[in-house]
Amino acid sequence: MNVPARIPVESLILDLGGVIIDLEIEATVRAFQQAIPGLDPETFLGKRGQLPFLNRYETGAIGTGDFIREFHRHYGSSMTDAGFKRAWNAMILGFPAGRLERVRAATSRVRTFLLSNINEIHEEALDHEYRKFSPEPFARLFEKAYYSHRIGARKPDAGAFLRVIEENGLDPGATLFIDDTLQHIEGAARLGIRTHHLKPGESLEKILDLYSL
Repeated sequence: MNVPARIPVESLILDLGGVIIDLEIEATVRAFQQAIPGLDPETFLGKRGQLPFLNRYETGAIGTGDFIREFHRHYGSSMTDAGFKRAWNAMILGFPAGRLERVRAATSRVRTFLLSNINEIHEEALDHEYRKFSPEPFARLFEKAYYSHRIGARKPDAGAFLRVIEENGLDPGATLFIDDTLQHIEGAARLGIRTHHLKPGESLEKILDLYSL
């Protein structure tokens, strides 16, 4: 639900995967299915309930080593750590041409934050991908980046959104949150945050243009 357009956007909260960086989650599913033929993609993708150890990993309750061990125990797999990380990162396709420049332009107009459900392996892969464009960590593109595994909260939990809003003194009604996952949009909207659900066929660049950001 959007706040009426007459209220100007003073701050911006962006999702990462599927919004700033392109993802193909099915690529990771396919990579794991080569090693685990019986892997159920519906469960793996969270359509039949979240794997409990993934939730704990993405909120920082367990580290990478424990996460990989839990995964092997759950699926009965025996991949090497290097093989596991390659498969886990297969979903990361990279930054589309011009998108980082468009985000950087928005940061010069309004206070801009990142809020991402992410884990340690993907954060490392993200920074590696970003080094193709800048020597600095990706997080420095924003006033502040909030990664779920670092703050101990995931979208759509209210605590994840409130951490960004309250820590930075933001007005929810003048803050625009852009995400490609409907349940995250709904979670933000319940807190009075202005939202835009990025749907298939839309691009972040066009949405930023729409709001003159």
